[in-house]
Amino acid sequence: MTLELFHKQACPYSAKVRDFIHAEQLSEEIPFSDIERDAGKREVLMEKTDDVQVPCLMINGEPLLESDDIIVWLKDHRDEFRGQLN
Repeated sequence: MTLELFHKQACPYSAKVRDFIHAEQLSEEIPFSDIERDAGKREVLMEKTDDVQVPCLMINGEPLLESDDIIVWLKDHRDEFRGQLN
């Protein structure tokens, strides 16, 4: 399973998801891509969603938007990807 969080550093909704990821110790499995610092990632987000809304969790290349929905998905699926890098 490939996961990537598209975010903006100053976005409170992005911070909510990042905080959850850190609290659950999932940051090794989920790389963060700041779309304000990486124009290429911004373009990828635009291609996938026709927008630059963050946070967006890419799950095997498919976008999931809305911080609450992302957190629910992570809670429901964390055992599927937790430790996959170990």
